[in-house]
Amino acid sequence: MNIQIEQNIGTTLSNFDLNKIAVIDASKNPHKNYTFGQLNQMASSAAVALTKLAFKRGSYVAIIADNSAEFLAAFYGIARAGLVAMPLSPRLSKLQLQEILIQTNCVFIFCDPEYRDLVEMPIKIVNFGPDFNA
Repeated sequence: MNIQIEQNIGTTLSNFDLNKIAVIDASKNPHKNYTFGQLNQMASSAAVALTKLAFKRGSYVAIIADNSAEFLAAFYGIARAGLVAMPLSPRLSKLQLQEILIQTNCVFIFCDPEYRDLVEMPIKIVNFGPDFNA
């Protein structure tokens, strides 16, 4: 399967020196540094996985998570796949999240494991952490 990914905001990571530090992830203990190359690879993996799911171009993919390297990788990967990244605050109520997910016809969710219970819909969810292999 030959996957073509066009130029968009999701591809901008590769414009930087791939060996320089892009993110210091303070959500990890101890803090973890990620280079532009590592973040670029994580975003590419997410994009390829999403592309293989064959969602319609422009479909909404939610991210319900705290700030982290995985959050950024998912955001850029979603854009690379031609989908719309929709970061949602985990501070929203279940009802508010449900309403947004329904109104946007959200097709997929990346989520921190601690926020998984906020979603009570039959949408494919990948938890950051062990489930997130980007």
